Amino acid sequence: MSLDNKDFYMSVNLVMFKVENAKREDAKKLPKKRLKVLLMKRNKEPFKGCWLFPYGFVNIDESLDDAVYRKLKETTKMDNIFLEQLYTWGAVDRDPTARVIATSYMAIIPEDQLKSQEIKEREELKWFTVSKEFVSFEKTSDVEMTSKYLVSLINDEEKVTIAYYVKEKTFTSGFEKRNKYSYEHYLEHSEKMAYDHIKILDYALDRIKNKVFYTNIAFGLLPEYFTLTELQQVYELLLGKQLVKSNFRQLIGKKVEKTEQIKKDGAYRPSQLYRLKKESVLG
Repeated sequence: MSLDNKDFYMSVNLVMFKVENAKREDAKKLPKKRLKVLLMKRNKEPFKGCWLFPYGFVNIDESLDDAVYRKLKETTKMDNIFLEQLYTWGAVDRDPTARVIATSYMAIIPEDQLKSQEIKEREELKWFTVSKEFVSFEKTSDVEMTSKYLVSLINDEEKVTIAYYVKEKTFTSGFEKRNKYSYEHYLEHSEKMAYDHIKILDYALDRIKNKVFYTNIAFGLLPEYFTLTELQQVYELLLGKQLVKSNFRQLIGKKVEKTEQIKKDGAYRPSQLYRLKKESVLG
């Protein structure tokens, strides 16, 4: 790429989420679920050796949606999954080599659609367990407060850790409430994200969290048939907090229906399987 001011590029990047069971240490206990995101390792400058989301440039004859679906097929060989446009990132200095505006998309991949041949891990393409944990809160004045979080990504197989502190400053501007975010690399030995992709990840995590209660996004990470415990685990994973079992089941009772199928896995008691009601999808 050239530094010529006449050069102007549009790109799309793909934030792909899935949920999988963690390795079970006790066969008598239900496996815990982990939220995972797909990253690729950059093999050239700038940001050589850093991690980022799968991306591609938009061709002159295609729309943003067409470009991201093309990238999805190149990466996964799948095309029938949930995709949602997240945000367009246009800071002048976001790419040190050229003027690049990027539009990020979020993909939600159901557990039963994942096959090894569809998203095959390669040297530069890995799944990371991702979490965002609350660290602290400080009210600096009547009109300003700051929340601090730790976003971490871990790939156990390759022993790779990426971690950042996120500071969210909330303040008033006229009659509006506004937020300002800053990101600080955490741990000397942890690896880094390229470009502004930690911002993109943080934005995607907040988008999922905010959509949990008013959409069916949590169901998109599960197979068609699931137990109520598995559904609650996914809700808790996306919200970052535990839910009271009785309250949760009352909350989702109108959305799901019981099936005749039973799940028997491991040494624990068999569980009834449920599915999302069609009318809950159609509204």
